Amino acid sequence: MVGSINMDLVLSVERLPAAGETLSARTLQTFPGGKAGRRRRRFRLHGTELPLPASLRVCLDALPLRTARWVRRAC
Repeated sequence: MVGSINMDLVLSVERLPAAGETLSARTLQTFPGGKAGRRRRRFRLHGTELPLPASLRVCLDALPLRTARWVRRAC
């Protein structure tokens, strides 16, 4: 299967910023997604294993590692 695997970042703020204004977020949530990731999860729930090759970009944060853990655990 070929497709995308990504991690959505959802930031909560008290209000919408004005033009040019920067606000601090109150919370940060992450949600796994991507068409291939969701499709592979549905197949696995029905007992079918599908290979899903992936390439993780090297970043200075833990997001690629969190995404890889989700793929291994949930998919």
